[in-house]
Amino acid sequence: MLNDLISIIIPVYNASNTLKECLEAIFASNYSNYEVILIDDCSTDNSLEIANNFPCKIVKLSQKSGAAAARNKGAETAQGEIIFFIDSDIIITPNALSIINENFSNLEISGVVGLLSAKLRFKNFASQYKNLWMHYTYKILPDFVGVSYTSITAFRRNIFLELGGFDKCYKDANVEDTEFGQRFLTKNYKIYSDKRLEAEHIKHYTLNQVLMLDFKRSYELTMMFLRNFFKKEKQINYTSVPYTFMLSILFAYLSLLFFSFNLFCPNGLLIFGFMFSLLTTIFLNAKYLSYLNKINKFTFMLQSALFIPLDAIISGSGIIIASIRFVFGTRY
Repeated sequence: MLNDLISIIIPVYNASNTLKECLEAIFASNYSNYEVILIDDCSTDNSLEIANNFPCKIVKLSQKSGAAAARNKGAETAQGEIIFFIDSDIIITPNALSIINENFSNLEISGVVGLLSAKLRFKNFASQYKNLWMHYTYKILPDFVGVSYTSITAFRRNIFLELGGFDKCYKDANVEDTEFGQRFLTKNYKIYSDKRLEAEHIKHYTLNQVLMLDFKRSYELTMMFLRNFFKKEKQINYTSVPYTFMLSILFAYLSLLFFSFNLFCPNGLLIFGFMFSLLTTIFLNAKYLSYLNKINKFTFMLQSALFIPLDAIISGSGIIIASIRFVFGTRY
């Protein structure tokens, strides 16, 4: 098995609450041939003081540029043949680098993507729901995928640079990794989804934050789809969002439509249409709800079932707004 140098790249912006744990986990790795490159995106807290306590290579950006540009800078700086991207709130396992090294010993593999652990220290509904959704949607992916996930993903450095890195038009981290994964797949490079490569995400969410993130993600995925649709040289569309959830957005809006009409013109058929559409919205996500029931409490599954229609409507509004703005010339 190869023992390649792995360059771990961490974009950092005001990450003092989680950075120490992130770095401690890296330096507890059972794989020794690695370097840690920290890209400071103009932090205003004491992130750099924390980083200086570890043997990291620190690169300071001259102006705030966003996570995509920071990661690209890290890839340019890296000395390793393998570059491993994680976020500053990610806790890798001691064998994570060994798993990555093992995967890249297969020369057919050009990228490796992991997933978030189902275990999360924050127990409130919003945090658990969002984390488990991210865990589940990556857990059910096939072995070879067309999506990367910058919280925990690795590439062969030469191929990453050949493809131009992440799209720097994305200033906030959201779908820049999805877009890059699609470019990867279009060029017939293979990204392996290794379900052993799990990491804890130190992230607390409120319900409002979950809804805003899902709105933004659907907005940016729609913009990406539309940009690609009108390109002469199209790239393969690929996302980690299950098609059943995409379909449930349609039924969530149908339920909203039936409900609204019934307010002005009460009718038994409208009530039936509302109930049928609402239940279909939930049923389309039955596999995810069944998974929640297995690993969590029944009450959490019920809460999630009630939350899904609202989440679908908010996600759908992102699609609608993106489509309207695209018509009027907006591209990001």
